[in-house]
Amino acid sequence: TIGILAGHGGETLTDAGSPVFSTRTESAWRHYLRLAVNAFATMLDLGLFAIAAALVGLAAAVVLISFELVEGAQLQLSTGTMLVSALVLAVVGCFAAGIAAEGPVRRNRRIVGNSDLEIAVARALSAVLVGVLFLYGAARLEVLRDDISLPLALGIDLIALAGRVGLWVMPLIGVPLALGVKVTALLGEAVEETELPVMFVVWIGGMMLLG
Repeated sequence: TIGILAGHGGETLTDAGSPVFSTRTESAWRHYLRLAVNAFATMLDLGLFAIAAALVGLAAAVVLISFELVEGAQLQLSTGTMLVSALVLAVVGCFAAGIAAEGPVRRNRRIVGNSDLEIAVARALSAVLVGVLFLYGAARLEVLRDDISLPLALGIDLIALAGRVGLWVMPLIGVPLALGVKVTALLGEAVEETELPVMFVVWIGGMMLLG
């Protein structure tokens, strides 16, 4: 049987080139494109937050060591150099946090998938891509290592460390853990607000363990 689609010049409903088929295909592509973009944005935000926390923490440690308030490694640097290095680390960390603060929660809520598993897969793949980007960025900064202070060199190492966590820790542990918390509804109605914190804690924890 041939179905006539009213208003489309007599094109059939069953024809592979019909407006109905094209519309469904376009809708599916838009769905997966929107899912990929939002998942990548969410994981990038989480990774930047992890880098920001690590860099600001390193800056605080450098300041404390420079004033000998805590015992630390002998960096053999002047107090001025250490304070300047701490300032640079703090500024870069705050800049990364500022970029990430554009709205990861809002992007997370815009993620719409056919199932929780589909969303988890998109997040896992996005985490791998973010990890690759961080490792690439750290590799490009390696050329500066001989011209910068030790604290700043450690900052580059932290970026690379965040990349390694995104490359395999997040896809294997962070994303599945967040999915498990959501599927099991352990936290009840608050589950939507706990997915990102769970993945963030795993990202930070992974950096601490691998570091």
